[in-house]
Amino acid sequence: MEAHKRPGVRTVDCGPLKPCKLVVSWSAYRNLIEELALLIADSRPKPGVDGGKIVIVGITTGGALPARCVCDVLKAQLALVGAKSYVGTERQNEGYFSSNLLMPPAELQETNPVDVVIVDDTTDTGRTFGRISQWVRYESELAPRIHSFRTASLWHKGTSSFEPDMFVDRVMPMKGEIPWVMQPHEWLEGETLEGLRARTYTRLEGQRKRTYG
Repeated sequence: MEAHKRPGVRTVDCGPLKPCKLVVSWSAYRNLIEELALLIADSRPKPGVDGGKIVIVGITTGGALPARCVCDVLKAQLALVGAKSYVGTERQNEGYFSSNLLMPPAELQETNPVDVVIVDDTTDTGRTFGRISQWVRYESELAPRIHSFRTASLWHKGTSSFEPDMFVDRVMPMKGEIPWVMQPHEWLEGETLEGLRARTYTRLEGQRKRTYG
């Protein structure tokens, strides 16, 4: 599906000097994750004699929550790899990532074959996603045990140099630019502590007055 046509997604800030933003509601976000889980489940190779457990590797920060949710329904093991491509909404020239998987030691020490799926929220330029995928597949602690390997994301942008094996929605250009996807868990992005404190205290004071008069 085209991302801007999904129910629960609003297009905002489409001005002459502003790039468009796609604001994703919690309900739309939940639907995206559930659809991603089904894509991953339906694309899994038959385990056969060599197949093993599913390991979902989430790329932080955006891929951590989808990976966590997908693990629940697929009864999979969860691993995380830390990555940084943005400061706020500004992309750094080169993203970077950790060279260790965050995973319970007992699971890392297992020797059984595993079906690995790398999960991120969106492909963006695709550089970090591509580099992490290569590292997990050929250099990580899981590499010697990999029976099958796939990549997946909630959104895929046409400007990305890397296309995952599966994705749910495609982000299309709007007014000549690829829009920024604002996810529902990012509501505090750009917020200051002072602003949050003032807003929260005002809300709590209003609740107190309504309760006690």
